[in-house]
Amino acid sequence: MDIKKCLGNKIRNLRKQQDMSQEALAEALGIRIPSLSALERGQSFASYNTIVNLCSVFHIQPKELFDFADITLDLEQQELIYEINSILPELEKEKLYYLSKIARLFTNKE
Repeated sequence: MDIKKCLGNKIRNLRKQQDMSQEALAEALGIRIPSLSALERGQSFASYNTIVNLCSVFHIQPKELFDFADITLDLEQQELIYEINSILPELEKEKLYYLSKIARLFTNKE
């Protein structure tokens, strides 16, 4: 899949995770709805300003916007991962260590 399609899928998934309509996201980004629709379908690429605004709206870093590893996951899996990732920074180092061990047990990657 090319980068435009991957980015489009990522934007769509982030928007749905936030329960945002295309209209609401387009307004927050300061772009027209057809432009957002073209982005989500991978028919166009985001400008620098749109990328900065996307990161601001979704409260993510640019590297997260271009991390396409979760594209094959369904929406429920993505929402769970998002929820876990939002909790992790609040945990102490020792608790993160134990969670890492538990996760590795589930994936058989010890």
